[in-house]
Amino acid sequence: QSLSGHLLLLYFAGAVLATIFEYLVAVIMNRLLGSVWWDYSEKPFNYKGVICLESTIAWGFYAIIVVEYLNGFMMKMVSVIPFHTGILITSTVILIYGIDFFYHFLDAVGLSGSYRNRVVKCKDIVVERYQRFRERW
Repeated sequence: QSLSGHLLLLYFAGAVLATIFEYLVAVIMNRLLGSVWWDYSEKPFNYKGVICLESTIAWGFYAIIVVEYLNGFMMKMVSVIPFHTGILITSTVILIYGIDFFYHFLDAVGLSGSYRNRVVKCKDIVVERYQRFRERW
């Protein structure tokens, strides 16, 4: 059953589910990258600096905006695309993604030293750019 039209339920479902997702992403990022790209330590009612009450409240409002307003707009936009054209576009995107995934999977399975070095360099670059971005704000 859809929560569309049930604003209070939609708000709480969006707030809780998005907060759980944010926490899980933080845990995974911390394990894979050694850092999390946001820090709520200075916010009141935070948990380990990765979730906070302020964000949870905002997630609920975002859920209402997405489900009640943006979803209807997107459905209208998609309905303009003819069915067969949509199938062609979707198939093309999936094919390109599949080829890219397969290429990188084979590269990763090779476990060459150069691949590991690229992953470490990429991680360091991303973390360093994010830290510079945070310093500006």
